[in-house]
Amino acid sequence: MPHLLDTTMFWTTAGGGVRRYLEAKNAFATGARWQHSVATPMLDGIGTVRVPSVPLPASGGYRLPWRRGAAARVLRSQAPDLIEAGDPYRLAWSALDAAQSLGIPALAFCHSNLERLAASIGGDRTGTAAARLGAATPATCTSSSTWCWHRVLRCALICVIGVCRGCSAGR
Repeated sequence: MPHLLDTTMFWTTAGGGVRRYLEAKNAFATGARWQHSVATPMLDGIGTVRVPSVPLPASGGYRLPWRRGAAARVLRSQAPDLIEAGDPYRLAWSALDAAQSLGIPALAFCHSNLERLAASIGGDRTGTAAARLGAATPATCTSSSTWCWHRVLRCALICVIGVCRGCSAGR
């Protein structure tokens, strides 16, 4: 049975759109005879695996995976056949590291703007620091957001695919 490992920092006990999407994906994958796990900063939900993280202040319970190597070790330990990183920052790099060491593909999906979130909490300097922390999502990338799509194109990724999902507000 093939094993798909999703990774995201966008997961809280309160739920939300990313969590609902991944829970629905889990139900679909299970019906399609795939093993599906979700590596998140919290152990909360079906098939979740916890990656080391620190609390993200004023974020409503979100946590930030900080240590790239530690997160990559957790991802590798799950022995996936494919990793999808729904995270444009540190966890995406961990996913790439794990995938490269396992010799498997990694796919990234951008769906949020952490720079804008950081700037709204801590000002422009914090937003700039968040941009430097992430730098780019290091893999094949799909995005329904035109902002994300243009951002990752500037980073000279292997492959960037714009996907219209009917939810892009242009940024």
